[in-house]
Amino acid sequence: MKYIKITILVVLFFSCNKEKEYNSDNVLVVGNWYDLKKESYQEYYFDDKSMYTYDPYSGNVSEYHYITRNDSIFRYFVHPELSSEYKFYDRIIEQGSLQIKLENTTLIKVKEDSNTLEMFINNKIDEKKYYTSCMDREKNTIPPDSKTSFKINLDDI
Repeated sequence: MKYIKITILVVLFFSCNKEKEYNSDNVLVVGNWYDLKKESYQEYYFDDKSMYTYDPYSGNVSEYHYITRNDSIFRYFVHPELSSEYKFYDRIIEQGSLQIKLENTTLIKVKEDSNTLEMFINNKIDEKKYYTSCMDREKNTIPPDSKTSFKINLDDI
């Protein structure tokens, strides 16, 4: 009888462990993606724990750590002075090798043979080459009448 009680307590302890709550149960498809949200263009790169975003109009790359749980993405901005608590980002509706449909946007796979955010992050290409490729992809995805007029001057890069 004593061993049964101990066994039940051990099982309950490990099943209620808070750490399990934050383990990824579904890693997003690793790779380079872009989205069109509210007529703005952004690129993303996912590895197994980080989500990088690039906004070509500001020239900023941001890094987030992310997890997926059930059908949702949680993330936090990687910065030494900010909290590393995961917060809800978006809900995954459907996930495939060429497209990830989220509740608020759809991510589309970037062609493997182009200069990607992953290459830029890993210092395989410079900022100017990446920016030029990114803007070429944007040109081919946003209709001309909806583009904003702001562009980064390539000489400033």
